[in-house]
Amino acid sequence: MSDHKAAFLSAIPASLGFGSLLSGVHDVQQPAPHTAAAHSDAHYHDSHPKDLSKGDNRFFIPLILTIIILGLIIWLFRGCWGNEKVHDHVIGSHQDTTTATISTPAADATVGTLDTVTGNYIYNTGDLTTIALPNGTKIESVGVNSTENKLFKFLNDANAQVDTVDKTKGWISFDRLYFKTSSSELTDESKKQLNNISLILKAFPNAAIKLGGYTDNSGNAESNLKLSTERAKIAQSALIADGITADRVAAEGYGQEHPIATNETAEGKAQNRRIDLRVTKNKQISKDSGP
Repeated sequence: MSDHKAAFLSAIPASLGFGSLLSGVHDVQQPAPHTAAAHSDAHYHDSHPKDLSKGDNRFFIPLILTIIILGLIIWLFRGCWGNEKVHDHVIGSHQDTTTATISTPAADATVGTLDTVTGNYIYNTGDLTTIALPNGTKIESVGVNSTENKLFKFLNDANAQVDTVDKTKGWISFDRLYFKTSSSELTDESKKQLNNISLILKAFPNAAIKLGGYTDNSGNAESNLKLSTERAKIAQSALIADGITADRVAAEGYGQEHPIATNETAEGKAQNRRIDLRVTKNKQISKDSGP
């Protein structure tokens, strides 16, 4: 057994710690030190020589082989268990990520953001384009999703029809029409968009629109209705001042009714404070009274 000790030790993985156990097997079988107490047995040892270094291999060889086999089994299974735990961890992480994605969907970054300085909702209207109107006028540098382009596409579509049954449909929100806080005074940047709308209406002389004013739900409902009406009429006056006849532009305020976003957040409130327009007449359809 001693002659094969090195081979056994090299065959056992170091992580099992059996090497230190086997390294002492040979030492256990060594004869006791030759002391004075054992001197009386000297004649016996001389008369009956025996190689004690080999010990009794009938028991130790099966025992050592059993330990080695058990050690190898434990080592192999421990590797499997370790891999299984890693696999479970990876699957769990994937499931958690999927659940988070489902419960919290990603926000639409193309809609817009709240300007915390002015309190206005700044829409992302997409890539810039040029609108070529039928009368040769061009409106440059407006977004593909802008109010101007949506209105132009509707009026320029020969198949587009005004819905005279459900008059809540067909409204287009202005994306750059702002008023100063708690007032009906237009900001300077709003005048540019109203001018673009007047250019489109001039290119489609048979078209008519209606403007709707809206607020968030802050404050008194009656006051909100009054404010929204004033704002709608201010926008109407700006279009008339640009050359659009009064019979082509109606205006009405709806106060805090018909919100398009939640009033529970600053972003939602900003979206609800708005002016919308709806085509009430185009070249195919007669004018309706509108809501």
